[in-house]
Amino acid sequence: VQIPINYKISHAVVEKLESEGIPTASLIQFEDDLFSSASAFNSGVGEKIHLSPEQLDRVLHLSKLQSAHIDSTKIDSQLRDALSTAQLLALHQLNGRKYVHSWQLEGELADLEPEWRLKEGTIINKAHNREVRSELALIERVFAVTKIAGATE
Repeated sequence: VQIPINYKISHAVVEKLESEGIPTASLIQFEDDLFSSASAFNSGVGEKIHLSPEQLDRVLHLSKLQSAHIDSTKIDSQLRDALSTAQLLALHQLNGRKYVHSWQLEGELADLEPEWRLKEGTIINKAHNREVRSELALIERVFAVTKIAGATE
């Protein structure tokens, strides 16, 4: 089953882009507009603003709507054998939290526990980063919600 992927330049996305030094003045006009695909996003936004291809890719990535709701019962029942004790403890600290964008959850996990942090993109760190990305994908699937009310943006 293919789940549609939507994109939205929320206020949180604008703040994140600003913190990364990406110009946002031209993006404000699209704030809170919903795009039903990456193609629709690129047509609606990409052709009307002046950002480098790398910056536009970053805007697209951060704008992806991937809602999650952390539920401790799922942590214990579905993730106990897949994650380390430290990773599980960090997830438990987020119990009840709701997220609109996956990068918000990933950031909070990385702040809580070093095992959730990606390392510098070197050959030495490749296996670690691949494992962390795989674990993040797993928790995003476990806690995914199709519609979320009152989520933090």
